[in-house]
Amino acid sequence: MESANAAGTGIDAARTQKTTRPLTPERTTEIVIGALILTATTSYLVGSALIDSAVDQESLSNPNETQLVTGALLEFVNAAAVVGIGVLLFPILRRYREGMALGYAARRIIESALLLVSALFVLVLLPLNEAADAAQLQATGTLALEGYDVAFQLAEIALGAGSLLFMYILYAFRLVPRALSLLGVVGYVALFASGWLEIAGHSAALLYIPGGLFELIFPLWLIFRGFNAPAVTTRSADGT
Repeated sequence: MESANAAGTGIDAARTQKTTRPLTPERTTEIVIGALILTATTSYLVGSALIDSAVDQESLSNPNETQLVTGALLEFVNAAAVVGIGVLLFPILRRYREGMALGYAARRIIESALLLVSALFVLVLLPLNEAADAAQLQATGTLALEGYDVAFQLAEIALGAGSLLFMYILYAFRLVPRALSLLGVVGYVALFASGWLEIAGHSAALLYIPGGLFELIFPLWLIFRGFNAPAVTTRSADGT
């Protein structure tokens, strides 16, 4: 009877070990990465909504300065979070494919730079309240909004292209469930395509859906479960 109880205890301990991990520095990093992804997504959604609601794109008259500044600041938060994600993921991903990890981090830095440019275009709208010439106001405002949109779409293209490298590592090494990796592949291919379509003048709002789902589920997975154990215990076969 005692041996049976001991065996049962051993099985329970093994199951617990598989489903829980101690709060090591690596586990803390995963939680921070998940939080940064949620921060980036939230700051973008709220910031872009504030910017859109602050500007009458037909006349560009009397933009709401408070909303514009708040929206631009949230875009800066988004850009900072994007860099943080790339920097924190790099030492984890390099254990599997260093070249791909470097390419992913570089593209996130490019994405962040483009997001900053996009936010700066928004701030160009602030002095327009004082413009006396209506034609000049309209021309400058239209150019600023076009710059804002194009810079943002280029940032999304960079995100889509770079994240396919990330998805390959997640899928090949089973760092998360493969179904989640495949959702990411679909989402980032769609995001890459939507950027080009938007720049060409076509609406592609539906293409944001799979990527949006991934960027909600994946960070929650990182926060509550983390990468599978090989992400912090092994290196790729080629030692990179």
